Amino acid sequence: MNVREYWQSFLGGSDVDTAFANLLHSFRGSLKVWEWFVNWAKVYGNRNSLEVSLNTLNYVAGKPNPELALREVLAKQPTVAGVLPILIATREQQLTVVEATGDTLSDLNFDFNKARHESLGGEELDQLIEFARRCGLIELFRNVRSLPDYVLGVEVGLDTNSRKNRSGTAMERLVAPAVLSLERQGASVLIQATPASIESKWGRRLPYEKATRKFDFAALHADVVTVIEVNFYSTPGSKLNSTAGQYADMAERLVEHGHRFVWVTDGAGWHNTAEALRQAFTRMGFILSLDVLRRGALHSIVLGETVHAPDSTASLD
Repeated sequence: MNVREYWQSFLGGSDVDTAFANLLHSFRGSLKVWEWFVNWAKVYGNRNSLEVSLNTLNYVAGKPNPELALREVLAKQPTVAGVLPILIATREQQLTVVEATGDTLSDLNFDFNKARHESLGGEELDQLIEFARRCGLIELFRNVRSLPDYVLGVEVGLDTNSRKNRSGTAMERLVAPAVLSLERQGASVLIQATPASIESKWGRRLPYEKATRKFDFAALHADVVTVIEVNFYSTPGSKLNSTAGQYADMAERLVEHGHRFVWVTDGAGWHNTAEALRQAFTRMGFILSLDVLRRGALHSIVLGETVHAPDSTASLD
């Protein structure tokens, strides 16, 4: 299947304006699969790795004089100090706090790794107590009853920072079944393919000097290698512009060497960056949304017998 046939069959018209408008219209605003919300395995794993120290430190929770109780625990079990940073939602073991005194700025340095020693000196212990008091942990100890449960909530909050990366992973997981099903039709498939792995498995050399360049997927059928990249953009940004240009260049270079490039992308972010995507669409042609993928476009493209590069001028008319 060539580009115009793809546009006609799956995007409702063989002219670039109609095809691109329909592609853009098919983009979805959300990619919140169930795993997007919280990586519970990681959350529980992080909490469980601290459970012994948290249970030891839990002695302080609810005490009428938590500062005195904390000093007692740290004096007997200094390694427990290593979990203090996670109670304020940071994994750093060396923290520097800037303090303004009059016209002077001073740095207060706290090294929780020192607590790994068998004992704490009086000055080190005083520093840890000062840290706990001034960053609000003493007050926390007055108001919390279970530090393991509290840290479970902290870990959930920290895990939300990974949601952006999970959108990319979710796209790969959603596209993978369609790619792997190509094997039932006689194609050969690689996941996380590199030029080196493609050459090793199929004996086909891609026009890339960096053998470590990694593609989300690759498929071989009828002596043609199809490189497949996937991503999802929920918000606009400069990265979308650079990605569109990079992939269009990649597609043209692959076609020059008898191969093919398919880009599966989606997301509401493209609506405010449509011009960059349209330019790439004009140059490379084989851009799919998740909806178009679901309707079997990848099979028709990869399993077709011919490869045609979109003409840079004719495709505009």
